[in-house]
Amino acid sequence: VGGNGTPYQFALPATSPTIDTTQGPLQATNNPMDVAVTGPAFITVQGPNGTAYTRNGTLAIQPDGTLTAAGYPVLTAAGGPISIKKPGTVVIGGDGTLSVNGQKVAQIGLADPSGIKMVALGASLYRGANGEELPPAVNSQLHQGFLEGATGSEMGEITSMLSMMRNYESSMKAVQNIDTG
Repeated sequence: VGGNGTPYQFALPATSPTIDTTQGPLQATNNPMDVAVTGPAFITVQGPNGTAYTRNGTLAIQPDGTLTAAGYPVLTAAGGPISIKKPGTVVIGGDGTLSVNGQKVAQIGLADPSGIKMVALGASLYRGANGEELPPAVNSQLHQGFLEGATGSEMGEITSMLSMMRNYESSMKAVQNIDTG
């Protein structure tokens, strides 16, 4: 901000937010419809505007049999939606193989974002920054009955927010001083 020909400049460098892909701690839920991803992979889903990716492992079977994650249909590695037609015991293997009552139904699509810039779409969904599809993941696993915990520190985030508020207040006081005098 420059005002009235003053040499004072108040601004932060324009940086785009980055997505923290650090592995979070696994938290046992003992719910067979929860899966945690270890490794860099994301679960492939059909988002509102095409293929999207999530690490939200809270899975659900909709009344029509569609398997969802983050509220969106989970896709197979081939890109089709997963449908579970009959009730039963769901088992999800480390490679994403999904079985009901011992019968293989599908394999959950896992994609690797390594080397691709990801952008957040909101609601735990992500995509490649240029809309590109991610390649299949090879160094990741699913863990049934677990969810991935947060990687951030609550205190660190609060401290960062307070620091930003103080910087804003200081900038506004400087602008007021420039404008008044």
